[in-house]
Order: sequence, then C-alpha cells, then structure tokens
Amino acid sequence: MKRTTWIALASVALVLVSTAASFANEPYLPRSEKGLARLDVNRDGRLRPDELAPRVQKRLALADSNGDGRVTEAEFDALLLARVQKRRATMMLLLDGNRDGAVTIAELDKVIGNMFNAADTDKDGGLSVGELQAFKRPAWRKAYIQVPGAD
Repeated sequence: MKRTTWIALASVALVLVSTAASFANEPYLPRSEKGLARLDVNRDGRLRPDELAPRVQKRLALADSNGDGRVTEAEFDALLLARVQKRRATMMLLLDGNRDGAVTIAELDKVIGNMFNAADTDKDGGLSVGELQAFKRPAWRKAYIQVPGAD
C-alpha cells in the first residue's frame, strides 16, 4: 500500500479516536441488545428512566472533579484530555514497535499483518464475515502488546 494511503488512514484513525472520546460523555440510549442488557437492571427487556439514572449520575460524578455536583467546561476538557492521552498512549504502545516515539510504515504494516493473521482463523489468506465478526480486537491487542518481540 502506498505511503500516503497509510498516512491518510492513520490520520483518519486519530480523528475518529479523538471524536469518539469527545462524545463519550453525551447522554445516549443503547442501540443494541447487548447495550440494553448492560443497563436493564430488572432484566425485563425494557429500559426505564430509573435504570438509566444511576449510570448517568456515575458519569457525571466522574467528570465532576471538585465534587460540587456541577460539571464545568474546564472539567469536561480535563476529562476528555485525559481520555485522549490514555488512548494515544495505548495506540503508541501498539503501533510504535521500536518505542522510538514515531510510527513508521514498516511498524504499521507489521501490526496490520499480525492482526490480519490473527483474524484469519482458517488461514486461507482472506477474511470472511464470520472471521471478522469473531475477531476480538481488544483481546488481540492486549496479547500483541504483551508478546515479547512483537515490537
């Protein structure tokens, strides 16, 4: 793949990560059965406001660094910045194989190749929808980062 394509893909990924982090505290309603199940305290298959309230209050408390029951723009900024910094550190740990503070095309190719090979469970050189759905990226990422010599 061309160098400019990889750079463009990496740039898009960084924008998506920072955008996702910025929306992480907006109120939302679950859109999947799994999301509903996480919030459905009484397990009746329906979400009620009283089941959602504790989650919303917990998120507000996390952002309320001074504990005054209000979240200011500065507190939101601090929370979002901390999340972006944590995500950046995780991405660098994954992508920067030689830990020199920069990601090269070779390092990115190695990570993508390793991820592809891990997802290709039948080893036919291609990924089916089933393989893509079965692939657990967080578990793979954790194992890949901790493998000695994965750098």
